[in-house]
Amino acid sequence: MSGCNMNDPLSIVHSQISAMKLQRDLGRWSDATFGYGRSPDGCIAHLAAEVQELRAQPHDLTEYADCMLLLLDAARLAGHTSADLISGCFTKLEICKARKWGKPNAEGVVEHIRDDDELC
Repeated sequence: MSGCNMNDPLSIVHSQISAMKLQRDLGRWSDATFGYGRSPDGCIAHLAAEVQELRAQPHDLTEYADCMLLLLDAARLAGHTSADLISGCFTKLEICKARKWGKPNAEGVVEHIRDDDELC
């Protein structure tokens, strides 16, 4: 599969349009199938179950796709666009880059080192 060439403005725009189209098409199907006016809670609960399937099959692209679809739909139901989500990811990445990180635990999870006044 080809990815977005970050040096090509047209490739970036195409990726943004693709994400917007995916979320729009997903939303139309999701609303028609599961009903309008839902909260994101159901998608988030389903996402938690799909993450367990992903953990069991970490090389299966369809498991990543399941998680991504549920994340996009939950974000949509919470009032966020795919562009909002990508922008939020870039913002969070910069926050992560500025943090100090601990050592991996037994499962390989690495948490950032929390300041005394930091709650989460």
